Amino acid sequence: MSTETRAVGDMMSLFSRCLLLDPVFATHDKVLLTDGHIEIYSSGEWSKETWRGRVNAQVKGRKGKKKPTLSFSLERIVLEAHMGNNGLLLLCVDYHPSNGKGRPLYAALTPFTIRRVLEGIPAGQKSVAVRLTKLPRDPADLERIVEVVHRGSRQNPFARTDPSLFETVTSMVVATVEHVDFTVPTHLRIGESAFAIEVTTKDGSQVPLDGDFDIVPGDYVERTVELQVVAGRAVFESFTVQRTAPDQTLIKLDDSLSMVLREDPGRQVATFNFTYPSNFAARKRALEFIVGIADSGQISFGDRAVSIGRRDSATPLDLDDMRQHLAYLRRMQELFDRLAINCALIDMDTLTDQHIQSLNVLHSVFINGVAAGNPDGTPGRVLVNIGPWAVMLVVAQGEEGAWQYIDPFNPDSPRMFRWVAQDEREVTIPVTAYDVVEAEHLPRVLNLRLEAIDSAYESIADAERTTAVANQCMRDLLDRFDAGGPRRDEFLRGADRLNEWIIRHDGAGDAHMINRWQIAWRRGDLASAERSKIRAMKRTSAQSDDEMSVQRELACALLLEEREEAQFLSSQLPDDARAMMQEWPIWKLYRQLVDQASPDADGEPERDEKAVTA
Repeated sequence: MSTETRAVGDMMSLFSRCLLLDPVFATHDKVLLTDGHIEIYSSGEWSKETWRGRVNAQVKGRKGKKKPTLSFSLERIVLEAHMGNNGLLLLCVDYHPSNGKGRPLYAALTPFTIRRVLEGIPAGQKSVAVRLTKLPRDPADLERIVEVVHRGSRQNPFARTDPSLFETVTSMVVATVEHVDFTVPTHLRIGESAFAIEVTTKDGSQVPLDGDFDIVPGDYVERTVELQVVAGRAVFESFTVQRTAPDQTLIKLDDSLSMVLREDPGRQVATFNFTYPSNFAARKRALEFIVGIADSGQISFGDRAVSIGRRDSATPLDLDDMRQHLAYLRRMQELFDRLAINCALIDMDTLTDQHIQSLNVLHSVFINGVAAGNPDGTPGRVLVNIGPWAVMLVVAQGEEGAWQYIDPFNPDSPRMFRWVAQDEREVTIPVTAYDVVEAEHLPRVLNLRLEAIDSAYESIADAERTTAVANQCMRDLLDRFDAGGPRRDEFLRGADRLNEWIIRHDGAGDAHMINRWQIAWRRGDLASAERSKIRAMKRTSAQSDDEMSVQRELACALLLEEREEAQFLSSQLPDDARAMMQEWPIWKLYRQLVDQASPDADGEPERDEKAVTA
């Protein structure tokens, strides 16, 4: 008996044990390329109704080597023929030269697999060694192998997958020769494992997918969970979660703090990854969280409390140092709260020893009530630097040998500022602390309390020029918003609050309404009803002959984003009137709408995203 005849018999014996398969192999057959095929049925009752299809098969027998070679050489022309003819199940039996014992092997050569093999060899190479795998003997495993080749028979090796196909997929079938646990990430690589993937689209089409695949369960993909996480005094409003192993979950609270929860029998073990963030608020919250867990051994996820049996760390954590540093941050938080400072703006890496010393002095003054002594000092305003920021305070004479520090923006502080005319020293008017902050320092001062700016002007509302002074402050705040930076929204809210106070006290005059609208324009929420009012004012201004009518009409055109109209109206202004208007915040709209959209400008105009939606 020839080796090949014996191999055919052995393969017939193996596959005949499969309930759903009918092997049809021949010995000494005259058919090119194959030795037969395997019929596939959907049940053990073989009939036309249960017939599902067939796969091409080729059986080879080899002998002569004690250690069989896990590859089989096939000519390029043979592989190309099988690639265009639905693929091939290559079956091979290696027989031991001494005892004659056979070792069955196989290669599931789907069209996509064959194409990948051919792409990996030089163009002039006539043959290639195809990798073989040990053939299992369990009937269920044999049926899985045949199923992969059968699924692969519909593959078109000359077509490529259109990415837009995934937008219409309703289901997916993954056929693999190995048993795959899809509850953990699975990596399918052509040439490394045999598989076939098909998707069904909305119109019912079944399309084979080409390529290598990473199949990742949903809980292994990082996702954001909107749920409070609490430990100690720290609260995180959301977190990202990602399973990294069957018994491990990575929880990322922010860029500096994450933890891996590992499930041990009857308890959770947490491993922390922590680096000191430079941001004050982030650092304090992270330390509150870690120290809170150390003290309580518990984390709360929403209403669910999780007890941590043991707490490890990927890097050594010195809890004593952490507690000491946290105590210092808590003291600084007391000071920031007293001065209404947004601690999220403080970058610890920018603080020098002098800055830290100044903060310690201010804490002693404002929190502990300790009077500051400085025999060489003089009364007046001071700016205390905190990194790139500053705190504006008033230093007044206190008890003998001591000084009193006053936060001038605190509504409870006494009124202490008056404007004095340079040429008429006897002419003075009351002003607020906001009116004495120099323009270059305004974006640096942290203790502005802009949420109470209207109260500051309310305290001097009876003065003759308060509205005009408040209007100038409002314009300065708009300029700070336009300059950008991390506090721009804070300045815009302050401008809005102050302008609404002006309207309450001075009425809804045209200038004040234009300011209200340009604030809304900057927010990107200029409603259609407001736009109708702007059109009405523009029409009225066009029919008016007062000295500010063209400026009002131009402002309305800018708010309505009427570019050509704004250009025309600007040309109608006298040079001095145009120069004056260019100093107003409304000219920001002109620069954005007209100047940046000019054909002379380089490239496309840079539009403010919020303004474009107005």
